[in-house]
Amino acid sequence: MSLGSVEGVTVVPGSAVTPTGVGTGTVQVPGSDAASAARTVTVATGATGQGLVQVVSGLSAGDTIILADRSATVPANSNQRANTTRTASGQTTSSSTAVAATPVATPSR
Repeated sequence: MSLGSVEGVTVVPGSAVTPTGVGTGTVQVPGSDAASAARTVTVATGATGQGLVQVVSGLSAGDTIILADRSATVPANSNQRANTTRTASGQTTSSSTAVAATPVATPSR
């Protein structure tokens, strides 16, 4: 059953969007050069489906975003991207997964 469709819109993989509220989220974009840290961009989201999320504002077609490492285990309890562990001695250690960059696409139908 189809409830509707949209065409000619900017979409990103759903795994690239961290939801922050109804119709909003954030994505990571690479820094301006290899030495720069990634930055967080707030986006307005629209329709979702088939693993894609429509980006209404905040990105443009052709922008590059960072995707999660698809071979990494997805945390079961959140959209957390880093893993923090407390050792028996009370010290905290953190680890994160590798990321890959991909250009934002506007699918043609």
